Amino acid sequence: MAFEAVRGVGLSQRRDVHAALKTTLTKNPLDAVLFDEAFKLFWRGDRQPNELRDKIESAQRLGPRTPSGLGRLLTFNDAKTMRHEKEEWEVEADATFSAREVLRQKDFDQMTADEAAEVRQALSKLHVVQPKRPIRRHRPATPGTRIDWPNTIRSAFKTDGEIIQLQKQQRHMKNPPLVLLIDISRSVSSYSRMFLHFAHTLLRSGMPVEVFVFGTRLTNITKPLKNRDVDDAVASVSHRVADWGGGTRIGSTLKEFNKYWARRVLGRNAHLLLMTDGLDREDTQRLDFEMTRLRRLAKHITWLNPLLRFDQFEPKASGIRAILPKVDTFLPIHNLKSIEHLVDLLSKPQDNPRPLENKLIGNTG
Repeated sequence: MAFEAVRGVGLSQRRDVHAALKTTLTKNPLDAVLFDEAFKLFWRGDRQPNELRDKIESAQRLGPRTPSGLGRLLTFNDAKTMRHEKEEWEVEADATFSAREVLRQKDFDQMTADEAAEVRQALSKLHVVQPKRPIRRHRPATPGTRIDWPNTIRSAFKTDGEIIQLQKQQRHMKNPPLVLLIDISRSVSSYSRMFLHFAHTLLRSGMPVEVFVFGTRLTNITKPLKNRDVDDAVASVSHRVADWGGGTRIGSTLKEFNKYWARRVLGRNAHLLLMTDGLDREDTQRLDFEMTRLRRLAKHITWLNPLLRFDQFEPKASGIRAILPKVDTFLPIHNLKSIEHLVDLLSKPQDNPRPLENKLIGNTG
C-alpha cells in the first residue's frame, strides 16, 4: 500500500512522499511522531540519538500506545522544538526542490562539471515504457482474432480428421524500433554528448535501438555504446569517431544512411529520432531529396533541435526549411526537462501518419 501511495504522488517533492508514507504506515498519534522523527533523521543523514527521540522511545516502552501516554511525556518545549524542526526541514525541502528544478531547466552548454554529472545520473534513471504495435506476423492465441487453419488441420489429425475445436491466432505485438541519428558537429557537440548518455540508457533498457552519429560521415555506434559503464561507452565512441566536433554534411550522411542502413533498421514501424540543428554546409537540394526519401521509410520522425531553446527561433536557414516539412514532431533538446518531455512522447502511441507541416510542438523551456 505504501509503495502504491508513493507511486501515485511521485518522487518530485519530498513533502508529498512524507505525506503518502505517513498516511499508509501510521495508525495512531505516537506512530505519527515516530515516523516524523525517523523520516527527518533518514534524509538529514543524522544517526545520533537526541533528547526528543529518547523521550519518544521512552513513551513506547512505558505502556499503551495512546495519545494520553505520549502527552504525559511531551512537554510544551518538546512540542515547540518539534514545530521548529519541522519548519526548518520544510524550508530545506523546498530549497532542495527549487535547486533541482533550476537544474532541470539549465542549458547543457552552461553547466558546471558537477551539474553535468548530476544530470547524467538523472538520465541513467529515466525509463521509457514504449507501447507495442502489431506487426504482420500472427501467433496462436486464445481467444484470437481469426482462425488459424494450419494449426486447426494439424490438430484434427489427432482425432481422425474430425475438427473438434477451431484454433485461433492474433497479430503479434512488438516494440517498434528506435533509430537515433545524432549530429556531433562543433555547433551541437555539448548537446550530443549529453544525448549519448540518454541513448545509452535506452540501449541498456533492452529496447530495440540503433544509434548513429554523423558530422561529415556516418558511423554506427550501437555496439560500442552498449558497454555497461556509460562513461567508458561514450569515451569509446569519441575515440572511434574521427569527425567529432568538426563540420556538418547532413545531406551526404542521410544519403549514406538511406542507401546502406534505412531498409535494415527502419522496418516494423520504426520511430526515427533526428538530433541536429539543421545547419548544413552543403546544397540543400540534396538534403531535401534525402529527407523526402527518409520520410517514405520511417513511420514517425521526431526532430530534436537545440536551437529551439531560443524563444525567438525562426526556421530561416535553408537546411532547417528543407527538413521541417518532412518531420512529424519538432522538439527542443537542450536540458534535462526537454529529455523528460521526449520520454513522455516515446511512452505514448505515435499514430500520426503524416508530417505536422511546420508546427512547433511545445517548447519545454
